Amino acid sequence: MIEKEGFFLGGLADVLPGVLSTPENEHLRALAARWRDLCADAVDRNAALAELWRRHNGLQTMRPLILVFPEGSWNEIVPEQDLIIKDRFWRAYERYVTCEIHRAEHIHDDTIRQAEERVPRVIRDSGWGVVPERTYSESGMWREVARLHEPEAIETLQTMTWWVDRDRTRAHVDAVAEVFADLLPVTEWKVNEHPYPGIIPYVIRLRGLDALVVDMIERPEWVHRLTRFVQEATLAQMDLAEASIDMALNNGNHHVGTGGIGYTDELPAPGRNGRVRYADQWGHAQSQDYTCISAAMFKEFALDYQRPVMERFGLSCFGCCERLDDEFDAVKKIRNLHRVSVSPFTDVEKATETLGDRYVFSWKLDPAQLVGGSDEERIAGYIRKTLEVTRGCRVEMILKDTDTCQGRPERFGKWLAVARRACDEAAV
Repeated sequence: MIEKEGFFLGGLADVLPGVLSTPENEHLRALAARWRDLCADAVDRNAALAELWRRHNGLQTMRPLILVFPEGSWNEIVPEQDLIIKDRFWRAYERYVTCEIHRAEHIHDDTIRQAEERVPRVIRDSGWGVVPERTYSESGMWREVARLHEPEAIETLQTMTWWVDRDRTRAHVDAVAEVFADLLPVTEWKVNEHPYPGIIPYVIRLRGLDALVVDMIERPEWVHRLTRFVQEATLAQMDLAEASIDMALNNGNHHVGTGGIGYTDELPAPGRNGRVRYADQWGHAQSQDYTCISAAMFKEFALDYQRPVMERFGLSCFGCCERLDDEFDAVKKIRNLHRVSVSPFTDVEKATETLGDRYVFSWKLDPAQLVGGSDEERIAGYIRKTLEVTRGCRVEMILKDTDTCQGRPERFGKWLAVARRACDEAAV
């Protein structure tokens, strides 16, 4: 399970599968066979891990579970020049399976190996009636350009809707099945397709972050009107999706929130009658874009609008990279909150005191540990100290936002060995 499902398979919505040469086809099938065999060797391990994740999400006392996400470092682990397939569609699958193999062989975290080829659905949306725009710096940083300039412009927006492009999805599934079906089960991937429940990224896309933070002071009612419009549009789309789109559960080997795997006995919710509802799924929201505003403004302009959306789900996760020190008490009022992100910028002692053993403590470790000297003793000390502070919490350790390993892929495996040793030494 590479990051969020389809990490390397995104961006293929408008791409039709090309023709594979015989050597390319054989190469792709050899990769699939290798992945199948690695999964077959992990059946007992997978079953044990699934039970550990189920207990962990059930807030039972146990050792921290660990997930490692190379993310941007995948480009160094599997560089473009090492791929042999020319066609864009099949090259994405070559990269995807190659990375799965690398993870299984070299990154022995608590990921579950699942022998299937997941083909993401092709999702279309109507947009908001304006085209988002970004400007980029020479270093690749970007900012959203304001598309709305006056409060009256809200009236010109349309409610964004989304749907499944069934013809294109079927073309993708059929093509992948033709190559892989006798080696791996091929499934149409249906989960995590709800409108993004964070709401705030959509608001920023329409108004621009720099303008929004000024508006919160000078024209707060405009921010409320825009955020309310996006919230109501999101809730309306969720109603439509529940009625017309065949969604799937995400309470198994699914990445949920910004860390953790979704095994739980609490989903689906009682009362389900065939069709999957949002009440049967994990949901997620975050506020990292609003890190610069006060706790009171966070509640007023973000959380009060996010809560009704998050509470449509059976269980919710909150947070990503933001520092929530002053927001924990407000976040805890989310009725179905179950997993909270504790970023590298967060006061761990305050998070421990606030979250205790009532939520999954999704600890995001400092990814800078993988660059520079990569001092193993320093890393071990950092982990031991945090685990001593968080004793009694339901901790998961998530190494992500790893944009580079400086061309040293072995650092992930070494980091993991150090992390496991530190857990043993901390006796948690």
